[in-house]
Amino acid sequence: MEIYLNATMYRNISLVTMANGSNQSESDIEADPLFRISTLIWVYTSPILLLTGTVTNTLSICVLQRKALTKQTTTFYLTVLSFIHLFVLYFGLGTAWLKRAFDFDIRLQSDCLCQFVTFVVNVFLNMSVWTLVAVTIDRCIIVCLPQHSQTLCRLKHAKCTVAAIFASVALANIHIFWGVSLSKTSDSSQEECTHGNYFNEFVFPWISLTVGFLLPFTTMVITNSLIVRGVYASHKRLAYQYSTTSGGSWNKLSANSDRYPPHGNRSPPHRDKLSSLTTMLLARNATFLILTLPIMIFLIVEPYYVSEDQDSAALYLTWAIVNICDYSDHAINFFLYCLAGSTFRKELRNMLRPVTRHTAR
Repeated sequence: MEIYLNATMYRNISLVTMANGSNQSESDIEADPLFRISTLIWVYTSPILLLTGTVTNTLSICVLQRKALTKQTTTFYLTVLSFIHLFVLYFGLGTAWLKRAFDFDIRLQSDCLCQFVTFVVNVFLNMSVWTLVAVTIDRCIIVCLPQHSQTLCRLKHAKCTVAAIFASVALANIHIFWGVSLSKTSDSSQEECTHGNYFNEFVFPWISLTVGFLLPFTTMVITNSLIVRGVYASHKRLAYQYSTTSGGSWNKLSANSDRYPPHGNRSPPHRDKLSSLTTMLLARNATFLILTLPIMIFLIVEPYYVSEDQDSAALYLTWAIVNICDYSDHAINFFLYCLAGSTFRKELRNMLRPVTRHTAR
């Protein structure tokens, strides 16, 4: 995932830079069918993701802020995450699309814009990862340590956590304002917003991989495993309690009461909401790991793999594909929530019901 300075520079890597790193000329690269395919991917897929991400993240925010869900710390984190996704799509994907489709790079207008856009993209990409880690830990506490959740998982704690994440990633990326600037390419034909040096190209990606992917990845794998184990243990415990307390009276109770069926037939509303939010989070984490892994592999392998004989057009195509996968992670949350979260679907229906009734009239 593009969560660090080196990745931001690569997001808008120039054709001249590619050509200088291979034995192909700029015109040769442009004429290659693979390069044309990569351009089509950028030009036509980007606006689809921008539109989809805008609509779906806005809907997610509206649903998650409904009264029935606002008291949940998990929904607060997910709301913040939706706002972050919008910033990432606009500043990250939007900048890349303008460059490919209209040959306009807002970062090249001045040193200040070069630094500011790079800073914003990096900050919100870092926030995206660590906010997801925070909500996963929060859900793990709720599921595995319910006796402590009332104390530890409060909205004020969640707000402080988000503020701390923002302050930490902003400080970690503050060096951008004196480490990034406009400079001429090696043949002095174009300007680029760059930070190029050995440390940023070969050393910093490994630091970023550890802090920005491996550590969050490990944390999410461990906490998700604990969540799954906790949910399974909870269901098993409830099944055992029911079997030892209800005896043979279940059929009689269920026959006499459709409104309040026993727990063996239907979980209590608060437990349904707990399971629904947990399922939503597990689906969200799995998607993050699947869609961001390709770009992390590319960013680590590329500096060592690319040589003068490397096909730059193929590199462009690979780069386009892993970027679109990564940006898709910021645009599809709504669909995951609808598929995995029964509570989310219910609130979405309740929100849309007045609109559909008005339309029907």
